[in-house]
Amino acid sequence: MSEQGAWSAAGVPGPEPLSVYVHVPWCVRKCPYCDFATKPGTPETIPHQAFGQSLATELDLRWPEGHGLASVYFGGGTPSLWDPVALAAFVRRLLQQRPATRSRAHANGGAAPAVSAPGDLEVTVECNPSELTLCLALKLRDAGATRLSIGVQSFSDTALGFLGRRHSAAQAEAAVRAARAAGLRISTDHIYGLPDERVADALATTKRLLDLGTDHVSAYALTIERDTRFGELARQGRLPTIDEGVVADTYLAIESVLDAAGFTHYEVSNYGRGQERADHNSRVWRQESYLGLGPGAVGTLYAPGWAHHASVGLVPRNTMTSNLEATASRAAPPAPARRIAAPGRGQPHTDEASETPRPAYRWRNSGSVSGYLNALGERRLPNADTETMTRADIGLEALILGLRTCDGAAIAHLTPDLRHRADRLRAADRLEQTATHYRVPRQAWLHLDALLRAL
Repeated sequence: MSEQGAWSAAGVPGPEPLSVYVHVPWCVRKCPYCDFATKPGTPETIPHQAFGQSLATELDLRWPEGHGLASVYFGGGTPSLWDPVALAAFVRRLLQQRPATRSRAHANGGAAPAVSAPGDLEVTVECNPSELTLCLALKLRDAGATRLSIGVQSFSDTALGFLGRRHSAAQAEAAVRAARAAGLRISTDHIYGLPDERVADALATTKRLLDLGTDHVSAYALTIERDTRFGELARQGRLPTIDEGVVADTYLAIESVLDAAGFTHYEVSNYGRGQERADHNSRVWRQESYLGLGPGAVGTLYAPGWAHHASVGLVPRNTMTSNLEATASRAAPPAPARRIAAPGRGQPHTDEASETPRPAYRWRNSGSVSGYLNALGERRLPNADTETMTRADIGLEALILGLRTCDGAAIAHLTPDLRHRADRLRAADRLEQTATHYRVPRQAWLHLDALLRAL
């Protein structure tokens, strides 16, 4: 029995279906703003079959007994560099966790995919426009993908050059058209708030995305992370400054345009047409259990029933180390800041002050590709860090990151201290309260960072 399987037998994780995040770490070239765990790689150098075999082994070792499959997300890195044949083989292995019942109908009237996923199972693959042709989109569809997340970022060649992207505006447009022609759901990433960018420049990208028929937009203000090329240039005083007032105006303008087009602003950086939401991302934000597979991936298993009352939220910087908004796009919480030994086989986690089970166990895999492949070749878990979490830990995540969503943070998840903090902000009219949740008033989302610092 696997380590997590033993823990399941001890009664900690519940019967809720699991989501699966697969980290495909390779990129042809790292973007200067990116601080994700990536490795140099091309289709010619990636160990396609060995990687797929290692993922299948890790799935066997980690999957707790008695769970179904809720959603699948291939992130990176650049998942579109991975051989679609190998990806399809792994999706087939995943579907063994949940019997295929019916295939998603394709908008273009094409044949059912070769890998028949249940119609309500979201399988997302992140793609770069430089690789995404109609041929590849069809292969990914036939491999079982139901949704493509496309890193458009901008339709300005000048902006794309500054961001270090390998594609042109014309390639970005062709990629979105290819995904649409393949009958797949489409999500697009948009980075705004660049030096010297005007509001009208950013809106040109937003409006073009609408013209192309995207279903979902993830719009992020450019963030300069320390351990990136942009971070290095900023420390050297060689990066152009960003006008925060223009960034704020751009945020409001993008929200206005998408709202007028019928998009729901359901998370501070995410918009879906009508009721369209990223199912996999939303499950992670609601603190539902998910397996993180692949080099550098993170996974979390929660106690029974926890998800039924969870607020939507990601993982705050004070317990995890990564970019919140980038995490929102990829739906994969980053590495634990503190290292705690993994539980013994068959033993549930317990709080120090009581014998009650701790509600969550989180791990991060080794980021070394060779270390990952070698460990799983020997059927060993490739853990780099593990962490057991108390209800106070998870409550803090629920409050700080639930407030980033239109649903808010569930009051039932909060400790008395956290409720007291939230009540102080409510009394100052900085939060609003329903019968079950605290929420940030929509007009105050622009000032969310300041409010979270106040917590």
